[in-house]
Amino acid sequence: MALIVSRKKAKESPCTCYYIGDKKLDFPIEFSGSLEDAGIDPEDVICFSKGAIGALTNVEDIEFCGEGVIHHSKRLKERLSCMSKCAKKC
Repeated sequence: MALIVSRKKAKESPCTCYYIGDKKLDFPIEFSGSLEDAGIDPEDVICFSKGAIGALTNVEDIEFCGEGVIHHSKRLKERLSCMSKCAKKC
């Protein structure tokens, strides 16, 4: 959950998102409208926006990411998978 410090700035600035899903896509993907309009499930991305500190939740993705760019980071996906497995063990 991000700390929204400026709702106006978060809504007006484009999001930067990182794809962590399993589909084979051509990156970067620019989108306008919503993630769903670009064929991306909010569950499959981690998004950031100016005006927000930290990663946005799926609900915040829908609210604040009206446009932006989706990148692919194999390393980020590996790290998150490792963190998820470690959290389950705890």
